[in-house]
Amino acid sequence: MFLVILILLAACNEPVSGNLAKEEALQAGGNPPYSKNSILNACQTLKEDAQVIRHEGYSAIDKADMIREQAYRVKDEAYEIRDDAYEIRESALEARSTLEGTLVETLELMKNQATVNNLYIQEVRTSLSSLMTRMDRLEQGQVDIQQGME
Repeated sequence: MFLVILILLAACNEPVSGNLAKEEALQAGGNPPYSKNSILNACQTLKEDAQVIRHEGYSAIDKADMIREQAYRVKDEAYEIRDDAYEIRESALEARSTLEGTLVETLELMKNQATVNNLYIQEVRTSLSSLMTRMDRLEQGQVDIQQGME
C-alpha cells in the first residue's frame, strides 16, 4: 500500500495537462475520467496521508528507541543485581567456611578436654583405689593393734 501511495505521489508531482487528458479521453470516444480539481484533491489527500504515515513511522521509531533504552537499563540493573547476588553468595560461603572452621576447632577442643577429663577421672580413681587400699591396711593395722593389745 505504501508503494502505491508513493507512485501516486510521484504522479501528483508531475504537471497535469488537463487539455491533453481531455483530448485523449474524447478521442477514445468517452468523457474525460477525472477533472483537474479531483486529481489535485486526490493528490493532496495522498500527500496528507503520506505525511501522517511518515509521522506515525517516526513516532513508532521513537517509541522503539525508548523501549530499547529501557530494555538496556533493565538489563544493566539485572546485571548489577546479579553481581550483588554473587557478592552476597560469596560472603555467605566465606561465613559458612569460617563457621565450619570454628565448629571443627570447637569439636577438637571438646575432644581434647574430654580426653583430659577422662585421664583426670582415671587418675582420681587410681588415687581413690590407692587411698582405699591404704585405708584398708590402716584399718587392718588398727584391728591387729587392738587384737595385739588384747
